[in-house]
Amino acid sequence: MSKKMWRTAISTHIGTKALVRGYELEELIGNLTFTEAIYLVLKGELPTEKERKMLDVMFVATIEHSIAPPSIIAARAVISGGNSLNVGVGAGILAFGSAHGGALEDIMKLLQENIDKTADKIVKEYLSQGKRIPGFGHRFFKDFDPRAKKILSFAKELGFYGKYCKLAEDMDRDPLSYNALITRTIAIAYALKGITEEAEHVGVFLPNSTSSVKIDPISYFS
Repeated sequence: MSKKMWRTAISTHIGTKALVRGYELEELIGNLTFTEAIYLVLKGELPTEKERKMLDVMFVATIEHSIAPPSIIAARAVISGGNSLNVGVGAGILAFGSAHGGALEDIMKLLQENIDKTADKIVKEYLSQGKRIPGFGHRFFKDFDPRAKKILSFAKELGFYGKYCKLAEDMDRDPLSYNALITRTIAIAYALKGITEEAEHVGVFLPNSTSSVKIDPISYFS
């Protein structure tokens, strides 16, 4: 039989059986939570109880964005023109960019490329080049983002608070970072990197891009 052009290690069919990462889908139904199933699909293994809980925290923290963000406005505007739901959702996805939905990718890049630098050095480099530090600052939360505090507290409780979380908080406290504020986005990015530190496998999970930046899917949520 000729080799298939399209191949994936995530799932396959053998006869009438559907397999996901080697597990029969029929056996997973009713035995895995949705979070555990997502982890399995992304990483190819089942999560520990702590990994599942950390991922749950991240999912809940991102569940609602109200009606003001660009992606929501775009979706509502397109649907109001008489288009179907799937067209509106597509419009919303196309509204994602570096200032909305894409900040996670930028802060993950910063994290990976500068982890050996001090917070002060990173802040000075960005400010000297007139570049905004991704993942910091919020239009409504001026002192702190309560969602970020909650995420980081769980990262500490569950053992996923590592060097990436520490770097983020050091940057937040840096006197030169005049408008610093760890937001939910950066909290998720660093928390996920904490999970990555505990994992052997590295994958790609950038929901708003097709970048080749390598991160552990679970680490996505710090």
